[in-house]
Amino acid sequence: HLMPAHSEAVMAALKAVVEDEKGTGKKALLPGFQVVGKTATAQVIDPKTRRYSNRRYLSSFTGGLLASDQAWVILALLDGANPHYYAGDVAAPLFRSIAESVAVRFGVRPAAGA
Repeated sequence: HLMPAHSEAVMAALKAVVEDEKGTGKKALLPGFQVVGKTATAQVIDPKTRRYSNRRYLSSFTGGLLASDQAWVILALLDGANPHYYAGDVAAPLFRSIAESVAVRFGVRPAAGA
């Protein structure tokens, strides 16, 4: 069972990814809104060599745009981003752009204390 203390710890970690000075997802921050998330950068297997490629990566940011009465989970995934492929540099800004569009489309108001 997931205890309240566990879920609070997970949410704090996901929030720190975006809000902490050293967070890998700082570029996902949408001022005025509560955003949480996780970055991931992974090498892709080269089908020819059957080894991890040194040139091809999957970059993703899975995050949440949270409001007082609603929440959205958004996955921003790039396959083969190049030359920049770190998720914090390419997927986090893509998430922010999508989250901003979601906020406008659905009339999400900035979170109190965000």
